[in-house]
Amino acid sequence: GTWDYQWCTEMVQPFSNNGVSDMFWPPNIYNYTLSSYWCWVQFGVEQKRDWARLNWGGNRLDTLTNVVFSNGLLDPWYVGGVLRDLSPSVISVVLESGAHHLDLFFSNKLDPPDVVFARSVERGNIAKWIKEKAEK
Repeated sequence: GTWDYQWCTEMVQPFSNNGVSDMFWPPNIYNYTLSSYWCWVQFGVEQKRDWARLNWGGNRLDTLTNVVFSNGLLDPWYVGGVLRDLSPSVISVVLESGAHHLDLFFSNKLDPPDVVFARSVERGNIAKWIKEKAEK
């Protein structure tokens, strides 16, 4: 699918799992050579393991402005996220009971309080940044 192609060309994520200390089955140890071969067979592209880091700046986040990073601790990918505020306009919201993109889904009456809070932080900051830009 679309994500597979993006994974090959932009977002290489070398995750491994063992099926014991995580919820993923079957166990899989990441193998760059095998993964690259799969990308070539599926899409005729070489896997670009450094594309995201080189094009998006890696850990050099000091030039960012007007970003809310949200990370749900139930999402195993949160460990690669931004888990603390980096500046007054680069904000991190950590959701104890959140999972992958839960705060970006439609609201539901069963949403946990931290998800409702994250949405309010996101909406409030986006509205503030739009207003600030409009006033310039």
